[in-house]
This record gives sequence, C-alpha cells and structure tokens, in this order.
Amino acid sequence: MFGIAKAKEAVSELVEIDSILTEISKSANLTEKQMEELGDNAFEAASKYGKSAADYLAGVKEMYRSGFDNAGEMAELSLLAQAAGDMTAASANDYLKAADEAYHFQGNIEALNAVLDSQNHMADSAAVSLQDMADATTASASAAAQYGVEIDELSALITTAAANTESSGAEVGNALKTIFDALQDTAGGTAAEALRSLGISMTEMVNGSEQLKTPVELLKELAEAFNGLPEGDARRTDILTGIGSGDHADTLSALLSDWASYESMLDLYSQGAGSAAMAAEKSAGSMEASLVRLGNTWTELIGNFTDSDAVTGIVDTLNGLLSVINTVTDKLGSLGTISTIGGGIAGANGLG
Repeated sequence: MFGIAKAKEAVSELVEIDSILTEISKSANLTEKQMEELGDNAFEAASKYGKSAADYLAGVKEMYRSGFDNAGEMAELSLLAQAAGDMTAASANDYLKAADEAYHFQGNIEALNAVLDSQNHMADSAAVSLQDMADATTASASAAAQYGVEIDELSALITTAAANTESSGAEVGNALKTIFDALQDTAGGTAAEALRSLGISMTEMVNGSEQLKTPVELLKELAEAFNGLPEGDARRTDILTGIGSGDHADTLSALLSDWASYESMLDLYSQGAGSAAMAAEKSAGSMEASLVRLGNTWTELIGNFTDSDAVTGIVDTLNGLLSVINTVTDKLGSLGTISTIGGGIAGANGLG
C-alpha cells in the first residue's frame, strides 16, 4: 500500500509536469523533440538545487512568458538564487528580471550570475540577507540605472543601508529610489536647496558642457559635508528631511554617516565569484533537499514506465467507450427499468 501511495503521488506530479509543459508549448517556439528534452532535463536541473522538477518548469514557463529565449538557463539561475538565499520563486524571478531589464543584460547568464555572486558575498560580509538584497534591487534598479548608478554602486548602497537600519529590503529599495529622484530634481526643490546651503552643485562641467552629477557623486560630496557639520547644526536636519523626504531620513542618515562602509562594500563587489554556488551547495545538502531529490528520482523512474501520449490515448479510448455506454443506457432508461424489461422477457420464455 505504501508503494501504491507513492506511485500515485509520482503520477500526480507527472500530470502536473505535463500540464506545465503544455503551457510552455503555448508560449515557446519549441519543437516536439526540444519539449521532450526539456521535460527529461527538468529532473536533473532541479535536483541540483534540491527543488522539484515542477518548480524548475514553472520557472521556465515564467521566463518564456517574460520574453527570454534562454528560459531554461534563466530558470536554473533562479533556482540557484532561491537555494543560495532561501528565497521564494517569485522573489528570485522578479529580482533577476529587474536587474536584467534595468542594466540591459539581455538575458546574459554570466552577467546576471556575477550580480548574484557579488550581492551574496556582500550580504554575507555585512550580515544582510540575500532576500533583502534581492527585494531592494527589484525596487530600485530601474531608477538607479536611469540616473547613472552602476550595479556595483547600487549593491554597495543597498548593503550599507540595510546593515545600518532595521528596514526590509523593499523599504531600503524604495528609500533609495526616493533619494535618487530627489538628487536628480533640478527644479529647485528642497533637495537642491539643501545641497546649495552646503555649497554643493548638482552639475559639473564635462568636456566643455554642463552635466548633472550622478546620485552617487552627490552622495559622496554630501557625506563629507554632512559629517563635517556640528551635531546640533540645523542643516543636518534640513539635509535629511529635504533629500530623504522625511520617511526615508533614516536610510539617508545611515548612508551619509557611514560612507566608509559604502566604499568597503564597493571593493567587495568584484570578490564574490562562486559565492552563490557555495551557499546553494550548503542548502542543497540539507535533509529536506535530499528528500526532494529522492522524490525527483522516484517520479522520474515512474515516468520512465509511462508515456503521456499512450496514457492520453488510453484515457480517450475509455472515455469514448463510456460515452457509448452512457448513450445506450440513456436510450434504455434507468437500471430499474432495464431489469424489469429483462425480467419480463425472461418470464415470457419460461426462464424467469
């Protein structure tokens, strides 16, 4: 009975996998052979990170729907992020898609893997969760890239702010977005006034033309001026409220007061090669992940004894047979009526 129960579970998962593959076929221009290979490779790709084949294929479906031609590779990178940072599939997918779109990586797995490795390394160094790094990146990457903040600079800002506040990743990301917007507002708002009070210009001359400084350039100058002010100086409050918009003053204060940490984090960015894979390996070695891998092996074994086309054919044949029976019984009436008629005929022939 135990074996039968486990076989039924495996068949249920195979049905789920087949359903996901059907959905993928609707949005991906794949041949029948490629679809078959995708299904076969799902177990190995997922087991590597202690995830189920259905989890992997759900990621493939999401990435195809998002327009990635290399959806399989993107889905596997998402599994790596999930295993390395104990992240949900939705968070990992949104994180990778946000970084890819903001910095125009065009699905370059090597570039995205480098971001994941670097941010994981920085997070470990600052005792920040990779989940918070990912959420903050998702919330702020678009604005950061728009204003000329490079991915390594954004990562260092996120790590510094998250390490010095009790804010969640999403809150840090939204705070940074607000700060970036304020530092690029040349319409004469409160941020411009706060900078002007410290003698900081929002623009600089580059090759004979005036250009707007990036948020990081302005934050660096602002940090030096801010830390040079006496503790009770009203200009400190004006800076935090004028640029941090009140709600995000704590994040701005954390950055300005600890700019040295930002620079240290920036140096760590290029030192994280392989960091995510090592973290994922630890996660994949857990008992839970091992049981998932065992489940994948069992489901794949059951799948080797079945063929979806053959099963579908058998089911369709049975359905056709049942339809015929249903039509006949509908014509003859209920079982009680059939029994009565049958009894009468038998009795008339001396067989009743």
